[in-house]
This record gives sequence, structure tokens and C-alpha cells, in this order.
Amino acid sequence: MNIHKTIYLVIILFAISFNVVFGQILNNSFENWDSFGNPTNWITSEIPGSLNSITQSNDAQNGQYSVKIEVMDFFGVPYSGNLQSIDTANTYGHPISSNYSNLSGYYKFVPKGSAELFIVAGVYDETSQLIGVGGYYTGVGNSSWQQFNVPLDYYMQSTAASILITISVIDTSDPGPDLNTIGAYALIDNLQLGNPTSVNDNGNLPQSFTLSQNYPNPFNPTTSINYTVPLNGKDFLQDVKLKIYDILGREVATLVNQRQKPGFYTVHWNASNQPSGIYFYQFTAKNYTVTKKMTLLK
Repeated sequence: MNIHKTIYLVIILFAISFNVVFGQILNNSFENWDSFGNPTNWITSEIPGSLNSITQSNDAQNGQYSVKIEVMDFFGVPYSGNLQSIDTANTYGHPISSNYSNLSGYYKFVPKGSAELFIVAGVYDETSQLIGVGGYYTGVGNSSWQQFNVPLDYYMQSTAASILITISVIDTSDPGPDLNTIGAYALIDNLQLGNPTSVNDNGNLPQSFTLSQNYPNPFNPTTSINYTVPLNGKDFLQDVKLKIYDILGREVATLVNQRQKPGFYTVHWNASNQPSGIYFYQFTAKNYTVTKKMTLLK
């Protein structure tokens, strides 16, 4: 299962009509909770009476409470905790009136097994057309509050009317399920939207695929590789692969194998377990394939 594709499909499938109301994120610090134990202006993945995957926590970065999102045991299968923004009329998304540059907030994460934390934002105009998207994910735990930042990339010249925020702790094993994921959780608090930007800012997005020479080169044992994924009409998610081969043509590493939104990317390869020599890295996306050479010197 392509977990990245699944998360973005969640955003698209739940897109419905929104009313334009001035404002930012509703209940952004999760201070307000309803009588059912859910944060107001957020819809949860809970199954009443069976699974409490979304709960209130007294461990807060700001204010009195934060929200806890947990992977639960559902008849021996990991059940992912999931949280999505809704407005005061219980329709998906929080109303906004500007094309904000980013979504930020704070989190703590206790991973188990193959669990990862996903934070995804989809921005819609007043016709419910998806015009921008951003995402953040991590499988690295942290016991103290850490800030995350989700840049919002716009691929259509339209004014935002709402933002649909999805926050999940998910079993990413493939094939799955990974029962060791059960019990993983994240705390989320103090969500904010960054400064408004021009609707023309999408002109800063790449217009073509590119692959840069790795740096440093030669390297020992870590090197970085830059590449770009262009804006391509409405098909803003592109299948991207970046693989490493040795001098004999044997695949030694897969650095990227997923669908990605338009933008500028940097990946790192640690070759500490590989012998010195010449290696090739190959970037493949849609009709674009390019291979470059690099040298590992130990």
C-alpha cells in the first residue's frame, strides 16, 4: 500500500462545499472538548464505546491541553488514530480567507514498530477545488515538544477559502499489518498558519524535472542529492524513484519511491556499509530518467 497516496486521497475524497468565513484554525490548541470527549471543530477516527484513538492530554505546549493520537488494537489489527478539521457547521475544513504560506505546530511522538506521524494540509477555494497542498511526516520519536512546519505549495492561481488538516499516526509497514505499531502515539498542540502569500507564488515551483550532481563528491560516507518535481497541470502528484547502483549495476539502495507534490527536494545517502568505489544514482519520474555518477572514498 502506498501510504503517501492514501493520505492525500483522504483529503481529496472528503472535499465538499465550504462557506467563506474570515479566520484561521479553529480550536488550534485543543483547549475545547465536547461532551463525547472529542476536540471541538475536529472529527476523529474514534469508534464510540470501542476505540478511543483520540484523547485529551494534560501535557500541553500551549494552554492546558493537547490532543493525543494513538494506534489502537482493533481485534488484533493496528487501528490508526486520525484527526481532521471541521468547521462550525460540521463540514470538512477550517474556513480561511488568504493563501497562507505554511502550517506549523508542536508535537511529541512515541513511535513503535512501523508507526509514523503524518500531518497533511489541503487548501481549497470557494468552489471546493483543491488548489494547494503540503505534508510533513516522521518516524523519529521525540520526548520534548518540537515544532513542525508544513510549507503550503499552491499549484492553481485561486484564492483560498478553507484548509483541511489531517493528522494521523499510521502503521506504514508494507506488507502489513505490523502489530508492534500498536501503542504508538503523538501529542499535537498550538497549530498556526503562516503569513499570507500571493496567489501567484506558485510561479516559484519547478517547471521541469531536474537532478543535480551529488555533493560532496567524492564523499565519505554521506552525500546529498537534490532534485525537483515540476508542476504538471492538475496531476500535481508525481511518481518518483531515486535508486543507487554499484559499478556492476546491482541496486544497493532505494532513497525515494513514492508520489510527491511539486517542489525542491534533498535526500541523503549514508554509504557507511558500502565499499569504496564508483556508484550511480538514477532518478525516474514520468517520462524523465537520468543517471549520474558519484565516488565513495574511504
